[in-house]
Amino acid sequence: MSNILFVCYVHGCRGEFLSHKIAQQDIFKSLEAKVVANRTIITNDFFNKDFLKLKYPIIKRFPNENIVVPSHYFYDELIRDFPNAVFVAIDHPTDIDAFDAFNAFLYQRFWNYSTKDKLELIGEVKEKYYMYNKFTNKEKDNKLEKIIYNVLKIKNITFGDIVCIVQDIKPTEENIKKLFIKICNRRKLKKLSALTRAKSLVIPYEEVKNFSINTIVDYFKKCSGSL
Repeated sequence: MSNILFVCYVHGCRGEFLSHKIAQQDIFKSLEAKVVANRTIITNDFFNKDFLKLKYPIIKRFPNENIVVPSHYFYDELIRDFPNAVFVAIDHPTDIDAFDAFNAFLYQRFWNYSTKDKLELIGEVKEKYYMYNKFTNKEKDNKLEKIIYNVLKIKNITFGDIVCIVQDIKPTEENIKKLFIKICNRRKLKKLSALTRAKSLVIPYEEVKNFSINTIVDYFKKCSGSL
């Protein structure tokens, strides 16, 4: 019987890195990825990375082999659609010094990230536009099309620039840093619920890079009834 291992994490906690690493084990279908600016980007996720998007996806298909899926949704949100899945949860930094290091890493890897991939840019514009704007359908369609058109004309545009542009803020270095500090506030990080902690293998953010993959595989086998 096939099963899913969800790697659940908040933005920036290296979930795609860990997912890719786990999926290299023989028990799982392999995940392909590219590394850009020290950021792991999975390119063949079974659900097309729908679980990394702001809007919870409509589930249209299920795998027929064991797969690893990176997700910004956690056990308490996923269990209703995936009652037999197994869950790993990356806990965000709790120590202040570790959080500061995490923020510096996040700024460099995501807010300074730039790509020439038009589909990736369009996807980022849509994601951030929906996140920061309230609109009628007509306003949404007209404004969003204009933003996408303008973004695709800008050379070396960064994701930090896009966060500014979708909020009608001039994308200067000063404005980008102000928004980053405002948005990436330690108090705004999503805390793991008691239920998620009880039903997931919880990995501290600081241990993600060197955490034992064998421990994760054994946990998957145990929860799946194959160990």
